[in-house]
Amino acid sequence: MDIDDLLPGDWPPTADLVDALLDDACVDAYDEYEQATAIHCVIDGSGALPCPATVGGERGRLVGVDLRDASLVGLVRFGAVGPLPVPLQDVVPDPATPAAYLVAMYRLWRGLRPLVVEAEL
Repeated sequence: MDIDDLLPGDWPPTADLVDALLDDACVDAYDEYEQATAIHCVIDGSGALPCPATVGGERGRLVGVDLRDASLVGLVRFGAVGPLPVPLQDVVPDPATPAAYLVAMYRLWRGLRPLVVEAEL
């Protein structure tokens, strides 16, 4: 199954969808570092960035993702400031964007539930 076939859909994503994304991303990864690297490659190569996002109630743009040790860091621009590194699990892309599903996949891998915020209209 190709990840592009699964995106986008209704928000919040179903547990089955996020599991399928994670399974597809990590199919050949053997340890935590390889899994983090695989997830990074999927997010970085998805074409889903940049996208609007919220961090701690502040609106910004998720412009990239970096791999640091076995964790991912979102690079978020707030107005003219940034990009600033923020733990990816703390970044909430706008709902129903491909990036929202990819961050939900990362959060599941970290053992966390997806975060949902209302998009500003």
